[in-house]
This record gives sequence, C-alpha cells and structure tokens, in this order.
Amino acid sequence: MHYRFECFELHPTARLLRHDQLELEVPRKVFDCLAYLIEHRERAIARDELIDAVWKRSNVSDNQLAHAIAAARRLLGDDGEGQRLIRTVPGFGYHWVGNVDTVAAADIVASPTPLDSDPVDAIQTAPAKATAAPLANPADLPAQARRPTAATATAKANRLRPWLLTSVLLACAAVAVWWSTRADQQAAPTAPSAASIPSQTWVLPGALPDAAESWARIGLMALIAEGLNRQGAAVIPIEKALTRVGDVAADVDLAELARELDAALVVAPRAYQVKQTWVVALAAYGKDSGKIRVDASAGDLLAAGRLAVQRLNQRLRHSGPGLDGSIDETFELISQAIRARDYEGALLQLSRLSDADRHRPEAGLLEVDLELERGQNSAAREKAELWLQRLNASTQPVAYARVLLRKATAMRQLGEADWPGLVDQAIALLQGANSPRDLATAMQLRGIAAYFADKKADAMRDLVRAREMFDEQGDEFRAAKVTGTMGALAVRDGRLGEASLQLAQSAKVLEAYGAIDSLRSNIEWTAYQQVLLLRWADVLRTTDRLRDLLQKAGKTSSYEQSSYLRIRTFALMHLGRLNEAQTLLDEQERAVKRDIQENDLRDRGVDELADIAGQRAWLQLIQHHWERSAATAAAGFSMLQGVATNSVRSVNMQNLLSIVVRAQAGAEPWSESTPMPVLDARQIEILKNATNIDGRVAYAYWNARHGNLEGAEADYRAAFALANATPQNVTYMMVVVEPYTEFLLARKRVRDASQLLNQLLVNSPDLPEQSYEVALLQLRVRMAEGNSSGAKVAARRVLALAGERPLPVDLLPTLEAARNADPSPRH
Repeated sequence: MHYRFECFELHPTARLLRHDQLELEVPRKVFDCLAYLIEHRERAIARDELIDAVWKRSNVSDNQLAHAIAAARRLLGDDGEGQRLIRTVPGFGYHWVGNVDTVAAADIVASPTPLDSDPVDAIQTAPAKATAAPLANPADLPAQARRPTAATATAKANRLRPWLLTSVLLACAAVAVWWSTRADQQAAPTAPSAASIPSQTWVLPGALPDAAESWARIGLMALIAEGLNRQGAAVIPIEKALTRVGDVAADVDLAELARELDAALVVAPRAYQVKQTWVVALAAYGKDSGKIRVDASAGDLLAAGRLAVQRLNQRLRHSGPGLDGSIDETFELISQAIRARDYEGALLQLSRLSDADRHRPEAGLLEVDLELERGQNSAAREKAELWLQRLNASTQPVAYARVLLRKATAMRQLGEADWPGLVDQAIALLQGANSPRDLATAMQLRGIAAYFADKKADAMRDLVRAREMFDEQGDEFRAAKVTGTMGALAVRDGRLGEASLQLAQSAKVLEAYGAIDSLRSNIEWTAYQQVLLLRWADVLRTTDRLRDLLQKAGKTSSYEQSSYLRIRTFALMHLGRLNEAQTLLDEQERAVKRDIQENDLRDRGVDELADIAGQRAWLQLIQHHWERSAATAAAGFSMLQGVATNSVRSVNMQNLLSIVVRAQAGAEPWSESTPMPVLDARQIEILKNATNIDGRVAYAYWNARHGNLEGAEADYRAAFALANATPQNVTYMMVVVEPYTEFLLARKRVRDASQLLNQLLVNSPDLPEQSYEVALLQLRVRMAEGNSSGAKVAARRVLALAGERPLPVDLLPTLEAARNADPSPRH
C-alpha cells in the first residue's frame, strides 16, 4: 500500500516520495522517519522509539533526530512553527497530524518493467549479412560521441526540445534573473502580521476628484496603510489589496465588502480641496467597531492624511508610534508607489523633494529603482554611475554597494557581460559593514551569476546562504524569492520534483504578500515545468493565471507580455491549435517591436526578434511550409550574426540552423530524391561544434545525408546520452528519440527503432495519448514492425491529436483507413 496526503504520495515499499506525480530525492533517514510517523499516525511517537526504528541503535543524539525531522518538514513545506503535518510533542517526541488516505496495492497502477539493459546499448547495427552484430558499447565509441566536450558541458542546461523549447527556457531564465535581482533591492512589502488573510485590515485606493493629483490614489492608500500598521493593525500589503480591490467603486458598501473579504476592518480614503486646504476623509467599517468616519484638513495633502489616520487610530484605540512626516517616511511612500507601479506618483513625489533631500543617497537609489521598474535600463545605468561618482566607497560602503548592485542589474538587462564584477565589489564592501540584508541580496546575485557561468556548486552555496541570511533577519519575503529562484534553476537542470516543491513553497509566501511581479515569474517557471512534462492543458491553465496577474498588475511592459505569450504560443502549437498560435505570435512580435521603440534594448532587441523568427519558423515547419520555414530561420540566424556572440546567442544560432536543416529536408527527409541540406562553411562548423542537443541532432542528419553513417550514429548516441541524464524530463528524450528512430527506420533497423521507442515509453507510458509527435512516431514504428493492430491504435491517436496540423503525406492511406474505421476523430 501507499499513502496520499495533500499533493504528496509516499510509497514505503518502493521507497518513493512524490509531489504532484514528480519523484523527490529524500535522504534515507529522513524517508524512514516520515514513513514511520505516517504508519503510526494514530499516536505520538517517543523520540527513543523513533531513533530505534530508524537508526537501529541507541547512541543517536536528539540533535540528529531533530535535524532529520527539520529536513522532513522542509521537504513537505512544513516548519517547526506551523507544524501542519508533523507536530512536536514537548518532552516526548513527534506526532503525524496531517490527513492521510491509504491506497491499497490493487489500486496502484504499475509502471512498465524497465529493460534489463540500456536499450541504446542493445541497438543492433545494420548487418552486412543476415545476422546482426551488436553495436559497440558507449564506452567503445569515440570520446566525442560518448559525452559532451568541455564546451558542451557549459551548455548542458540547454538540452531542450528543438528550437522553440530552448527559446522558452532562455527567455524564462532572463525573466528569473530580472525579477530576482531588480525587486530585491527595494524595501520588501510590509509583512502580513497574521498567519492568514482573514481578520486583517484592508485599505482601499484613495478617491480624488482631480486628475492632476492622481498619484495620491496610491500615495494616500500607502500612507493610511503605513499609519495603521505602525500602531499594530494587521494591514494587507497594498500590492495585494490593489489586485483584489483596486477597481472597487468609490461608493462601495463597506460593510458588504468587509464580509466578502472576511476583514477585521476596511478603510476607504477620500481627498478633496476646499480653496487652498486639503481635506482627507476616512470611511471605515469594522467587525467590532461598526461604521466609523473621521476627517482632517491641512494645507498639504499628505499632512492631512497623517492627521486623519491619527484620528482613526484614536477611534480604534490603537497605540504605538504614529506617522511623523519624516523624510524616511517620504522615501518609504515613494518606494511603495514604485512597487505598486504608480510610476507617475513616484516621479512626482521625487520631484517635490527639497534640494538637500534630493542629494541624499536614498533618493538616488529610488531614482535608479524607478528606472529599473519602468524598463529604462540605460537610464538606470547612467543614474547609478552618477551616484557612484558622488558617493565615497570608504566612508559610505553600504550606499555605494547598493548602487553597485543596481548598476549590475541594469547591465545584466542590457546584455553587458561585466556585471558580476560589480556584484563582487559590492560583497567586498558589505562584508565589512553591518548590513546583512544587503549582503544577502548581493550573494543571491552572485549565486545567479555563478549558475550561468556553469559553477553550479558555488551558485547553490551562495543561494542557500542568502536564503539563510534572509531567514535570520526575519525576511520571509526575500527568503521566498530565493527559494523561487532555486526552483527555477532546478527546472533548468531537469530536477522537476525538487523544482515543484520549491516553486509551490515560494508561491505561497509571495501570494500572501501580494507580490505580483515575483509571483508572476514563479508561475512562469511552473508553466515551463509543465512544458517539460508535455502537460499542455496544464500549461494553458497556468498561462490563464499569468494573464490574469498581468491584467491585475495594470501597467506591464511589452517584454512581460511577450514572455507570457511565448509560453502560451508554444503550448498551442503542440496542441495543434495553429491559428491561435499564429495570432499570439503576431501579438508577441508587435509587443517586442513596441518594446524596442520605447526602450533602449540594444542587442537584447535583436535577441527578441531572433526569438520570434525561431518560433515562427517552427510554426511554419509544423504547417509543412518548408521553404518559408527555412527562410525565416535563416533570417533569424542572420540577425544574430550582426551582434556580439555570447553563450546564449551561440546556442540560439545552433537552434536556428537546426530548423534550417530540418526545413530543407522537407516532407521526406530520408528519401533519396530529397535534396542535400545546403549550408555555408561557417554554418557547418557551428553545427559540427554544437553544444546542445538540437545542434548535435542536426549535424547527425547532415552526416547521414552526406554518407557518414558512422559519424551520424555517434552524434545521435552522444545526444541521447545527454538527454538520458535526466530521465524525468521526457522532453529531453523526445529531442533525440524522434529523429534517431526515423534514422534507424530509414536504415531498416526496425528492432533497434522499437527498442529506442520503448526507452522513451518506459518512464512515460501515457505519452502517445498526450503527444502528437509521440503518437506519430509510434505509428511509424508499429507499421515497420508489421503490427497492424498496434498501428490502428496509433493512427487513431494521431487523428485525435492532430488538430490543425497537416497530416504526413506518406501516412495518408493508413490514417484515412483509420478514420473510416472509426469516424469519431476529426481532423
């Protein structure tokens, strides 16, 4: 039997723990502790009993047990404070308190039995005589064929499904760095002080009659929220409030709204002018206080707001330090306006600072933050450089380091390569200063830089330490963002079980804080994880949520829009909804071109347009527009030739060339009548030295068509070895198995093709029912085997999954026969 709880499944006999169907890596003692507590959940377990059951010896310290329990809780998204699943029984031991469903063995669907040997190692070469000789073991192949070269290792993260999948991943990587680095340098949103959202205070946006003071809609909201929060109210962060109640009518029934929100108090600010005097009126409704109304007047709008919230606190009998009108308070209000995307309000408040206050480092940092949030990276870089000239690194190390980090962020967005050096400078300054939060932010940035420099051990060390430092400061918001970044990097590496848990843990905190931007990035990575698992319907649902977040965020950059569109377009292509995909591609191209016009994107604009070209070429490939696809991909390649090459662009060039080669092959890539692929000498050299799977596979086809079958086989096998390193990620496998199987079928090596297909289906037997490409491949293999019943089943699946795709010409008779036999599928 096995056990189900929340999104987890624990299989004691198989020693498996899954989260959302993804297998997690669990240390042995941690697994044993979990299994024992769940199996004996009807009672509390004494420490000595648990030690004896797990360690089988008595000389185990309580500290060792505590570490194992803490690790188990982290694995399940639990902790020592909440104790949602594992409760500590003081002075005794531990008790599993979560709800558990027991599933009998008969209810478990067995996985296919793995083959005794690696199917690739068992593939037979085409015989010279009637008998087949075994293919050489991978260890006997040339080194180039056995494993990637040193250059390949640096690009191992780019092992993806042909072109489009790589482009989605690289785009998500840029987004992860963008949101991980830029928002962390501002103050974090005010933490919700209660464990859950109900029974908290909600402040609505301010209502003003004059559009000239529209900035105060958010500014007044932030001021009232801060005044209530300082005197002990559990106030919902304004970012979260804006997503939920940002568009409520000015005359809303506060009592009804409070019941809908399950709020302790709802406050609606309103401001208007009487001659030269500002009046701020606060209407409130509370569960305990009922209706309350206070107002205050002053010559300055914010001064009137401070007086009004002071009177509201008095009516509510709150105590504590109130608002004081200090410059630090003003800076905090500007920061909140930036986070709420009220850029005009933030700019107006910055312009109203006195000359003396405008020359304070805090003002300079806010100016740079504003430019970064608006996507004006060149302006942010220039302002950061100006402030670095004004500041003294020896006497103002913290301020200087903060500006360095912002300059590094701007440079990263502009595609400049030297930004990690600025992070190192910042860390050197902060290590001698008493500013642990800034040091943690810098370490987070250094960890990201190390990851993309293929120093993954260093990256994880920095990221883990950054998260620990944020936790030590009680900053769960930033700690959650680091967890989200680690989840994103786990997706890149194909560690999908670990990624699923980290992204879920991060999203829970980010949503509580109303951090829309960070949450959006987190959800994008969740969508990409679903892409890697070929869960297309899930991808569409997740991108629906992304679209809702973008709409709630209000002002979004065209880059943010195109990032969402890219993922959704990809899912639509694989579902065969090609017309919708075409529409989104056009929308994406318009967004990118608008972004290029509005912002100084430099070379990143070229990257974006090349990305669009790759997606469009792939869509044309699916539509069998062979010549158009080859021309579009070649145009994208030419774009990248015009800018400086870096590791990401190098991979993209390989991917674009792989589309050119595939498109030139046309409808019958292995027919003798199909013309040879045409590339120039430089393009051939790029594919020959390819560092990713797509390039290796394209060069294998090139070799095969030019008569170098041994070289082609070596390249296919080397690509398969890369893909097989992450068996959880079926998409990696599909990149190689599809063209490699077609190569084997073209050589009449049917048995080898069958074994290769089986290797793909061993871990994912449902793939033919989910993926058109897999169903089509299965149909070709079953036909080659002479398995008519299997071919009929596969043909029905192809028809059901085809959508708007044109069907392969060589398979039309078989597919028409299947359609006539079972008229339910429609194409």
